[in-house]
Amino acid sequence: MKKTFSSLIIVIALFAIALSCKQKEEKDEKSGTSLKYVMDFVHNNPGLPPRVSKFNNTQFLESLGYGGITPHWFVQCGITYDSLEEGIVPEGSEEREWILANAKKLKQQIREAKKADIDLCPFTDFLVVPKSVWEKYGKQMVADEFIDKVDSENYRKPDIRKEMTKKILRIQLDEIFNTFPELDGLVLRFGETYLHDTPFHLGNSPIRGGELSIPDHVELIKLLREEVCVKRDKKLFYRNWVHDVFQYNLSTYLAVTNQVEPHPNLIFSIKHTRGDFLRTHDFNQILGKGKHQQIVEVQCQREYEGKQAHPNYIAKGVIEGFEEYDYLMEPEQTQCLNDIKDSSIFAGVWTWSRGGGWLGPHLKNEFWAEQNAYVMSKWAQNTSRSE
Repeated sequence: MKKTFSSLIIVIALFAIALSCKQKEEKDEKSGTSLKYVMDFVHNNPGLPPRVSKFNNTQFLESLGYGGITPHWFVQCGITYDSLEEGIVPEGSEEREWILANAKKLKQQIREAKKADIDLCPFTDFLVVPKSVWEKYGKQMVADEFIDKVDSENYRKPDIRKEMTKKILRIQLDEIFNTFPELDGLVLRFGETYLHDTPFHLGNSPIRGGELSIPDHVELIKLLREEVCVKRDKKLFYRNWVHDVFQYNLSTYLAVTNQVEPHPNLIFSIKHTRGDFLRTHDFNQILGKGKHQQIVEVQCQREYEGKQAHPNYIAKGVIEGFEEYDYLMEPEQTQCLNDIKDSSIFAGVWTWSRGGGWLGPHLKNEFWAEQNAYVMSKWAQNTSRSE
């Protein structure tokens, strides 16, 4: 009898301990900080069919706690520019028919995506326009010193300083949001412009290189802030990824962003690495700096590390720091998301669950990519958690 009674006491004690632990865990869950933006992106290979992935399904993302998706659509290629000039893309032309078909497809994709309660902020290349628009106005969109090259060398890089470039950009934004009003915002990419899937469009980044990029970024951001964030109350995620100093040089980043007034809908998107997604690249020291909201880009299918064709778990390193940083970085530098999670401007995590880079290997099983995306998204929903 005594033995039975003692066993009962032990069981009750163990139950009490378990209950206490559960209550503490629930308390920690409630006290943890949930980031404002938890988004995902499936990056398709240029010129190849779109990836088949569960991460394209907004209802699946919603079940994981994601609040937004960045579809790899071409919304900037689903508008006619009739508000610039009626019929500038000629009626009945193959070019216009392609644009209209693309718009129809996009509207169907938007309806499907909106079955889940998450934000739609498509990935866009700026500045891309139909060939008909460029043929008529291209010489008014490039820097003066390149006007002759538009014809002789097929030069096609617009310049944000030119009034026609700004006019066409405003029209583009107006037609995007009028044609697709359900969109919650845009993710802007410049510096790399892939036209493999848009046969009737051309363009390039409107930003110059080096130190000249500073005033250009300021002008572009201010225009976008006014048109997207202020006038339309839509979100603008301005990626600082470009093959230049803006992506990792703090003084350049601040020289640009300090000239722009913060806005609740304006967010800068920054890779967690100082450069491309490589283990040997330092943690990006731009993160947590400045006065604007920031989201952190995390590639879950690392393009330089086998694309998850073999096990490659990186979420722990992103959240708590990679072991390489012990000798690559100084102790006083920020080395992981835990180091910046208390920053008032750290607003979110943007996982690239699939894609990045070019070619293969092409996964048939998403397990390892999904593992990274799952951990990153769950941590972003409660940053008090350990990895």
